[in-house]
Amino acid sequence: MLRAPTPSSSAPKRTLIFTSSVLSFAPIIGYAQYSPAKSAIRTLADTLRQECLLYDISVSCCFPGTIYSPGFDQENITKPEVTKVLEGADEGQTPDVVAQQCLKGLQKGEMLVTTSFLGDLMKGGMWGMSPKSSKLWDVILSYVVAIVWLFVGPDLDGKVLKYKKEHGVPAKNS
Repeated sequence: MLRAPTPSSSAPKRTLIFTSSVLSFAPIIGYAQYSPAKSAIRTLADTLRQECLLYDISVSCCFPGTIYSPGFDQENITKPEVTKVLEGADEGQTPDVVAQQCLKGLQKGEMLVTTSFLGDLMKGGMWGMSPKSSKLWDVILSYVVAIVWLFVGPDLDGKVLKYKKEHGVPAKNS
């Protein structure tokens, strides 16, 4: 996949797609064994997205909420009651709906694809439920940083693409 496509290649665009969970945005009680790995997938996808700019490969990650499946049924047997209370607003989705929503987001070119409005809200509040040291200051900073990242993110990506243009695609990672 890392080989550069030939200029005349009519091959489809190469894409890596990861599946994480909305619990990587805002974890809740009962998922301590689950949420950290889902956050790691999000970070891996974010990092690989930038690295894969060198190879013309796009990277996206899908973040579903509750998926009605045999695994979900099994999970509910041992899930703490307080977790079920906190999940009350999550209406859940079938695997087919999740797949359709992920594909729709990917077709729009989204990098972080959520499959529901609740997922959109959780993604928008990625700060999560972590306590803030100075609530007003932290809120102000979150707005400032959101605006700054509109410029810094593309600048960093541009530097990667500039490196690729000047040095070519690395033969191997060092």
